Amino acid sequence: MSKVWYITGASQVFGLSLVKKPLAAGHRVAATSRNVQVLKNAADSILIDLKTHAATEGKKGREPI
Repeated sequence: MSKVWYITGASQVFGLSLVKKPLAAGHRVAATSRNVQVLKNAADSILIDLKTHAATEGKKGREPI
């Protein structure tokens, strides 16, 4: 059963690193930030990281909801 994580400050270094772990484990994340554009850029980098990780593990990458 996947869990839902709510993470604030997700566009910065610490919050961004907190977002990656549960996503890689197959959980869902609700991420917030004060700056929408910075959060969007962070989300794009997370998707690239997850797809790259999944490709090296031979698994399908998770798509955004």
